[in-house]
Amino acid sequence: MLGRLLVGIAVTLGAGSARAESAHGHDGLGGATPTRGDGPRHVVAFTFDDGPSETLTPRILDTLAAHDVPATFFVVGRDLAARPERRAVLTAIVEAGHTIGNHTFSHARLTALSPARRDAELDRLATLVEEATGVRPTAVRPPYGASSPALRAALVARGLTEVRWNIDPQDWVVTSAASLRARLVASIIAQEGGIVLLHDTKRVTAKALPGVLADLDEWNCGRVRRGQEPIIPVSLHYFMRDADGPRPIPPEVAARTERYRDALVTRCEGD
Repeated sequence: MLGRLLVGIAVTLGAGSARAESAHGHDGLGGATPTRGDGPRHVVAFTFDDGPSETLTPRILDTLAAHDVPATFFVVGRDLAARPERRAVLTAIVEAGHTIGNHTFSHARLTALSPARRDAELDRLATLVEEATGVRPTAVRPPYGASSPALRAALVARGLTEVRWNIDPQDWVVTSAASLRARLVASIIAQEGGIVLLHDTKRVTAKALPGVLADLDEWNCGRVRRGQEPIIPVSLHYFMRDADGPRPIPPEVAARTERYRDALVTRCEGD
């Protein structure tokens, strides 16, 4: 029963994955329409801003690995240039199969800058990431969520994609890991998934994340036992759209989602 249900979901989520990823850039995220997570239901993408942190980001990577959950890290460049240990964290993010996004070099409010300064903020960060990892990020999260039609048009013209969010548990103000855990899980369930905004520079986030993923797992098992769709953690690729519709999922991304789904079946049947 569980296997049949989740195989059906796999067909839906992986539709169109045979088209070449290279048609959209090496990370599969560039040049898509802006997104804030209000697209597909029953999938959730975890994103982390403002890092990397040489102490907290590795803890978060360990938690994600324990649950085989992908994520995107929107990094800031100002400390990368001066602190080699943070560049090593970038490499660890990529080697763990996660995606790096552009959060500008100095966490600048892009809408307040001239086009030349705006482009320099994006390019300086992208070059740092590419030098450290070999991958140039094409997903952009404007700091403070400050965007505009002009900024969106400029990003599209450069083959970049603006990524916002629809789930914000405000981990930058919450001090209790238990409160953050409960708030975030409730929001994911209420909105049936979407794009989550977190920060890998916050201790409370690193502390709460294991419980968040465990609670989501437990809730998912209840859903599949009742013959209902779970909310599957996925990468941002599932939220990318082109003018003609949803972007095809790269085969290696779809394979990771399938691996999570198979493990969920095993866990649920074993409970």
